[in-house]
Amino acid sequence: MKNIWDKKIKTIFLILYIFLFLFFPPFISLGTHYFLAAIALGYIVFNINEFLVFLKWKNVFYSLLIILILLLYIVGIAYINNRQMKAVVYGPAFWIGVYIPICFFILNILKKEKASFYDLVMMIVICCNLQGILAVISFVFAPFHTWVLNRFIAYGYDAARYTSLSNYRLYGFAFHLTNFAPLIAVVMTVIMIKYSFVNKKYLLATPLMIIFIVLNSRTALILLILGIMFILFIQAKKLSVNTIRKIMIGSGIVLLVFIVGNKLLKTMHNSENAWYAGWVMSGFEQIFGLFKGEKNGYFEYVASDSTWSLPEGLKLIFGSGVEAIYPHDGHKGTDVGFINYLWLGGLFYLFGIFALVIVMAKPFYQKGAKWLFMFLGIVFVVINVKDVLFTQNEFMCLLFLLSFGMGYLKKDFLNTLFRICDKRTLLY
Repeated sequence: MKNIWDKKIKTIFLILYIFLFLFFPPFISLGTHYFLAAIALGYIVFNINEFLVFLKWKNVFYSLLIILILLLYIVGIAYINNRQMKAVVYGPAFWIGVYIPICFFILNILKKEKASFYDLVMMIVICCNLQGILAVISFVFAPFHTWVLNRFIAYGYDAARYTSLSNYRLYGFAFHLTNFAPLIAVVMTVIMIKYSFVNKKYLLATPLMIIFIVLNSRTALILLILGIMFILFIQAKKLSVNTIRKIMIGSGIVLLVFIVGNKLLKTMHNSENAWYAGWVMSGFEQIFGLFKGEKNGYFEYVASDSTWSLPEGLKLIFGSGVEAIYPHDGHKGTDVGFINYLWLGGLFYLFGIFALVIVMAKPFYQKGAKWLFMFLGIVFVVINVKDVLFTQNEFMCLLFLLSFGMGYLKKDFLNTLFRICDKRTLLY
């Protein structure tokens, strides 16, 4: 009995730890990740040999090597161009000093508990559902929503901007609620939908995650729709009667959700949540307008020539040592990730990022989850048009954890990934 309770306590602790790692909500002034890293580094001191073995794993080793090369490269470019070092090295240095130790801490405990990769996936799904619960509470309980807003402001966020955002977003509790945090829910929802073609019970894990997505990010919602369409497409290739029936049922549910959602949004136009309803509906209007040849809102911004302004001469090849998010050197500034990478480190840096993505996503391709490899590719392209992905953010936390976990956890269970695992597991 004692062993059972020990395992349950350890499971709850890991779920909370993973939640804090993935979403790092701003309730600790020093930074949630630093707190988690301190725990992980303390653990490594007593498990140094296992940590060294972890670093030698092929996927971890090559990822670390590429990050180190990118780090040294941009340090050199920043030095040559007399740029500030802190801004350019923060992301890669943070991945090495914080993300990798935390991932080892999580994965090594799971490995010692004889847990499978399936357990890790389900733990992340539980974390996303916890975030969905927080999003619902934020949406219906104004004092909690106000408390979250005050935490952002106390952490140093722009008070005017975030007060304005809180009128129709910021539902939940994560560091990047309006862009990167919902991406975790997108990936895990798509995985659960893929699972559901074997066992429909996994659909029960999706509603709260979808709510979290819808309440915070239109881009994430678009990626979710693309992900569902992608899953339906690859499943349609298996033309059994049962598969076709499941696809039709799934498509009907999706259509019903959108019809009901549209009705709710129209109703909300006359309620205290009118700002939120207007924000969501304006997003769909912009998307539908694009098919009519109209470029409004974000699409007008993305179509602007200044948004895609490239560095010239040698700077296009080697970079200038500074991102292009803010205006500099005659450039107006842009959110497009690919353009920022070119301004920071040129084509060499951009190719290095592509190499890192391939290395980190390769385990999915090799272990029978080619569909996830391709879907992550779609996410990579879309998000790097919308934002700068390769920084300290929630999606990168997820990518590190899944990528390293794929190679480090028990091989006996790897073939069950993204299918179904009915074996007794840590979470059973």
